[in-house]
Amino acid sequence: MQLLHTGTGAVSCKYERNGRKIWETSNMEDKGMNNEVSITALMSSFGRAFHAENEDHPVFADHLAKELMTAEEYAAVLTGTKQYVMLGAGLDTFAFREKEFLSKHRVFEVDHPLTQKDKIERITRAGWTIPDNLTFVPADFTKDNVAERLIDGGLTHL
Repeated sequence: MQLLHTGTGAVSCKYERNGRKIWETSNMEDKGMNNEVSITALMSSFGRAFHAENEDHPVFADHLAKELMTAEEYAAVLTGTKQYVMLGAGLDTFAFREKEFLSKHRVFEVDHPLTQKDKIERITRAGWTIPDNLTFVPADFTKDNVAERLIDGGLTHL
């Protein structure tokens, strides 16, 4: 299972377990959600609900977001993720702030090569150590195939 997260507050997710999508069309239709925009809204809800329940600061907290998901769906995502992808990570420090989460997940930060170069230079100047399970994936969202870049960076089960 994997979770894709953007660093700008919007969240795009694709959840799979053993090659089967967790978010089945019937589940979406039960909630009146049967189009791509609604699926994006539901995935965004997971990200906001996760932050509301698992972080001390309210950056993306939305305590009502979890209501769009069943308890089973939320638990499946929370317990089954092994890879965490941040699209447009920018200068986000998630991988440095969430040590417990990072200890159980491989984190991929996708952003423009120049943005990542700047971020890595700042990390170095600050004397921080880049964790072994944090991978920077350079990609120009206007030109590159992000899925290919992620696979090249080591992401599995895209």
